[in-house]
Amino acid sequence: MCPVPVPLGALRTKRLVGRTREREAIKAAIEAEDELRVIHIIGGGGIGKTRLLEAIPEEILLTCSNKDRCQWGGIFDLYHTDIHTNSGIEAAILRALDADGFKEYREKRAEYEKLRRAGGDPKLLEELREELWKLFVKGFNEITAQTRVILCFDTVELIQYESDMVQEVCGIEYGGVEVREWLKTVIPQLKNAVVIFAGRPKPQLWG
Repeated sequence: MCPVPVPLGALRTKRLVGRTREREAIKAAIEAEDELRVIHIIGGGGIGKTRLLEAIPEEILLTCSNKDRCQWGGIFDLYHTDIHTNSGIEAAILRALDADGFKEYREKRAEYEKLRRAGGDPKLLEELREELWKLFVKGFNEITAQTRVILCFDTVELIQYESDMVQEVCGIEYGGVEVREWLKTVIPQLKNAVVIFAGRPKPQLWG
Protein backbone atom coordinates (compact mmCIF):
# COMPACT_ATOMS: atom_id res chain seq x y z
CA MET A 1 0.00 0.00 0.00
CA CYS A 2 1.46 3.33 -1.04
CA PRO A 3 1.53 6.10 1.56
CA VAL A 4 -0.66 9.08 0.82
CA PRO A 5 1.47 12.21 0.26
CA VAL A 6 0.81 14.90 2.83
CA PRO A 7 0.83 18.51 1.59
CA LEU A 8 3.33 20.68 3.44
CA GLY A 9 0.53 22.97 4.55
CA ALA A 10 -1.12 20.07 6.35
CA LEU A 11 1.89 19.77 8.67
CA ARG A 12 1.24 23.23 10.07
CA THR A 13 -0.45 23.22 13.47
CA LYS A 14 -3.19 25.69 14.33
CA ARG A 15 -1.35 26.65 17.50
CA LEU A 16 2.35 27.19 18.08
CA VAL A 17 3.87 24.18 19.83
CA GLY A 18 6.62 24.65 22.41
CA ARG A 19 8.90 27.70 22.23
CA THR A 20 8.13 28.54 25.86
CA ARG A 21 11.29 30.59 26.40
CA GLU A 22 10.75 32.61 23.24
CA ARG A 23 7.07 33.16 24.04
CA GLU A 24 7.91 34.48 27.49
CA ALA A 25 10.62 36.79 26.13
CA ILE A 26 8.21 38.28 23.59
CA LYS A 27 5.44 38.60 26.16
CA ALA A 28 7.79 40.37 28.60
CA ALA A 29 8.86 42.78 25.85
CA ILE A 30 5.25 43.58 24.98
CA GLU A 31 4.35 44.21 28.61
CA ALA A 32 7.34 46.55 29.16
CA GLU A 33 5.22 49.59 28.32
CA ASP A 34 6.73 52.98 27.46
CA GLU A 35 10.03 51.33 26.51
CA LEU A 36 11.57 50.37 23.19
CA ARG A 37 12.33 46.65 23.27
CA VAL A 38 14.25 44.94 20.45
CA ILE A 39 14.45 41.15 20.10
CA HIS A 40 16.64 39.29 17.59
CA ILE A 41 15.63 35.71 16.79
CA ILE A 42 18.36 33.72 15.04
CA GLY A 43 18.00 30.19 13.72
CA GLY A 44 18.41 27.96 10.71
CA GLY A 45 15.87 27.64 7.94
CA GLY A 46 12.68 25.75 8.74
CA ILE A 47 12.91 25.81 12.55
CA GLY A 48 9.80 27.98 12.93
CA LYS A 49 10.97 31.60 13.16
CA THR A 50 8.19 32.90 10.93
CA ARG A 51 5.60 30.73 12.69
CA LEU A 52 6.70 32.26 15.99
CA LEU A 53 6.17 35.76 14.58
CA GLU A 54 2.74 34.78 13.27
CA ALA A 55 1.80 33.50 16.72
CA ILE A 56 2.28 36.94 18.28
CA PRO A 57 -1.13 38.40 17.28
CA GLU A 58 -2.81 34.98 17.20
CA GLU A 59 -1.72 33.74 20.64
CA ILE A 60 1.02 35.58 22.54
CA LEU A 61 -0.48 39.07 22.49
CA LEU A 62 -3.80 37.71 23.74
CA THR A 63 -2.11 36.63 26.99
CA CYS A 64 -0.53 40.03 27.68
CA SER A 65 -1.89 42.19 30.49
CA ASN A 66 -1.76 45.26 28.22
CA LYS A 67 -3.26 43.65 25.11
CA ASP A 68 -5.94 46.34 24.86
CA ARG A 69 -3.25 49.03 24.69
CA CYS A 70 -1.24 47.37 21.90
CA GLN A 71 -1.39 47.51 18.13
CA TRP A 72 -0.07 44.74 15.91
CA GLY A 73 1.98 46.33 13.13
CA GLY A 74 2.57 43.18 11.12
CA ILE A 75 5.44 41.17 9.68
CA PHE A 76 7.67 42.81 7.07
CA ASP A 77 9.47 40.10 5.13
CA LEU A 78 12.75 41.46 3.79
CA TYR A 79 12.72 38.73 1.17
CA HIS A 80 10.58 41.19 -0.79
CA THR A 81 12.79 43.80 -2.43
CA ASP A 82 10.02 46.41 -2.59
CA ILE A 83 10.72 47.19 1.08
CA HIS A 84 14.50 47.43 0.63
CA THR A 85 14.25 51.21 0.23
CA ASN A 86 13.44 53.95 2.72
CA SER A 87 10.22 54.86 0.94
CA GLY A 88 9.25 51.19 0.57
CA ILE A 89 9.59 50.26 4.23
CA GLU A 90 7.97 53.49 5.42
CA ALA A 91 5.00 53.02 3.09
CA ALA A 92 4.60 49.40 4.23
CA ILE A 93 4.55 50.40 7.90
CA LEU A 94 2.05 53.20 7.26
CA ARG A 95 -0.25 50.75 5.45
CA ALA A 96 0.05 48.21 8.25
CA LEU A 97 -0.74 50.76 10.94
CA ASP A 98 -3.61 52.14 8.86
CA ALA A 99 -2.61 55.48 10.28
CA ASP A 100 -4.38 58.74 9.48
CA GLY A 101 -1.52 60.68 11.03
CA PHE A 102 1.95 61.30 9.65
CA LYS A 103 0.64 64.49 7.99
CA GLU A 104 3.99 66.30 8.02
CA TYR A 105 5.73 63.18 6.80
CA ARG A 106 3.28 62.66 3.93
CA GLU A 107 3.64 66.27 2.77
CA LYS A 108 7.44 66.11 2.86
CA ARG A 109 7.42 62.73 1.10
CA ALA A 110 5.36 64.21 -1.75
CA GLU A 111 7.86 67.09 -2.01
CA TYR A 112 10.77 64.65 -2.05
CA GLU A 113 9.26 62.40 -4.72
CA LYS A 114 8.44 65.38 -6.94
CA LEU A 115 12.02 66.63 -6.71
CA ARG A 116 13.46 63.15 -7.25
CA ARG A 117 11.41 62.56 -10.40
CA ALA A 118 12.55 65.93 -11.72
CA GLY A 119 16.20 64.93 -11.27
CA GLY A 120 16.76 67.36 -8.42
CA ASP A 121 20.04 68.24 -6.75
CA PRO A 122 21.45 65.13 -4.97
CA LYS A 123 22.56 67.17 -1.96
CA LEU A 124 19.07 68.60 -1.49
CA LEU A 125 17.54 65.15 -1.92
CA GLU A 126 19.84 63.79 0.78
CA GLU A 127 18.83 66.60 3.14
CA LEU A 128 15.16 65.90 2.47
CA ARG A 129 15.70 62.18 3.05
CA GLU A 130 17.18 62.86 6.48
CA GLU A 131 14.26 65.15 7.27
CA LEU A 132 11.86 62.40 6.19
CA TRP A 133 13.42 60.01 8.70
CA LYS A 134 12.85 62.54 11.48
CA LEU A 135 9.25 63.18 10.43
CA PHE A 136 8.54 59.46 10.20
CA VAL A 137 9.85 58.97 13.74
CA LYS A 138 7.78 61.93 14.94
CA GLY A 139 4.61 60.54 13.37
CA PHE A 140 5.27 57.04 14.69
CA ASN A 141 5.90 58.28 18.22
CA GLU A 142 2.68 60.29 18.14
CA ILE A 143 0.87 56.99 17.59
CA THR A 144 2.81 55.19 20.31
CA ALA A 145 1.94 57.92 22.78
CA GLN A 146 -1.49 56.26 22.75
CA THR A 147 -0.77 52.61 21.96
CA ARG A 148 2.17 50.19 22.05
CA VAL A 149 3.13 49.08 18.54
CA ILE A 150 4.67 45.72 17.62
CA LEU A 151 6.73 45.47 14.40
CA CYS A 152 8.39 42.31 13.08
CA PHE A 153 11.04 42.02 10.38
CA ASP A 154 11.63 38.58 8.88
CA THR A 155 14.46 37.21 6.68
CA VAL A 156 16.82 39.90 7.99
CA GLU A 157 19.87 37.93 6.87
CA LEU A 158 19.27 39.27 3.35
CA ILE A 159 20.23 42.78 4.46
CA GLN A 160 22.38 41.89 7.46
CA TYR A 161 25.15 39.94 5.74
CA GLU A 162 24.81 40.70 2.03
CA SER A 163 27.33 43.54 1.75
CA ASP A 164 29.88 41.70 3.89
CA MET A 165 29.66 38.63 1.65
CA VAL A 166 30.01 40.63 -1.57
CA GLN A 167 33.09 42.41 -0.25
CA GLU A 168 34.64 39.19 1.01
CA VAL A 169 34.05 37.19 -2.16
CA CYS A 170 34.60 39.87 -4.80
CA GLY A 171 36.84 42.32 -3.01
CA ILE A 172 34.74 45.28 -4.15
CA GLU A 173 32.95 48.11 -2.44
CA TYR A 174 29.26 47.56 -1.98
CA GLY A 175 26.72 50.08 -0.76
CA GLY A 176 24.45 47.53 0.82
CA VAL A 177 20.69 47.61 0.96
CA GLU A 178 19.23 51.04 1.67
CA VAL A 179 16.81 49.79 4.30
CA ARG A 180 19.65 48.53 6.50
CA GLU A 181 20.78 52.09 7.21
CA TRP A 182 17.14 53.05 7.76
CA LEU A 183 16.72 50.35 10.39
CA LYS A 184 19.95 51.34 12.15
CA THR A 185 18.95 55.01 12.20
CA VAL A 186 15.19 54.95 12.79
CA ILE A 187 14.53 51.97 15.08
CA PRO A 188 16.55 53.31 18.07
CA GLN A 189 14.45 56.49 18.00
CA LEU A 190 11.08 54.76 18.29
CA LYS A 191 9.22 54.96 21.59
CA ASN A 192 6.83 52.55 23.29
CA ALA A 193 7.39 49.89 20.65
CA VAL A 194 8.48 46.27 20.31
CA VAL A 195 10.67 45.48 17.31
CA ILE A 196 11.49 41.85 16.52
CA PHE A 197 14.05 40.74 13.94
CA ALA A 198 14.15 37.14 12.72
CA GLY A 199 16.77 35.65 10.45
CA ARG A 200 19.29 32.93 9.79
CA PRO A 201 22.82 32.98 11.23
CA LYS A 202 25.66 34.37 9.15
CA PRO A 203 26.57 31.80 6.48
CA GLN A 204 30.03 30.29 6.29
CA LEU A 205 31.39 30.82 2.79
CA TRP A 206 33.98 28.10 3.13
CA GLY A 207 35.20 25.68 5.69
